[in-house]
Amino acid sequence: MMLATPRPDVPVSSSEPDLVGGAWFGMVGPARLPEPIVSRLHRLIIDSLQEPEMRADFTRTGVERIGSTPAAFVDFIRRETARWGRIARENNIRAD
Repeated sequence: MMLATPRPDVPVSSSEPDLVGGAWFGMVGPARLPEPIVSRLHRLIIDSLQEPEMRADFTRTGVERIGSTPAAFVDFIRRETARWGRIARENNIRAD
């Protein structure tokens, strides 16, 4: 997973700290993807994040490279889904 760093020139809502978010990027696959495939893809992604050109591009654009484990990424997606789902329900936000 990679996160775009927050811009310091954009104000944050102090009354609604849960509304602070950011962009993130990650790779997902179909449910029940065999573990050997997950492991191989994970290793290739981690290796690519270490390449000098990739590192320079991310640094230049303000993206923090995380490179979490597959399990940590699943946990992150679950937490974000729960958090934003709660915010949407509490504020009656609907997709049109």
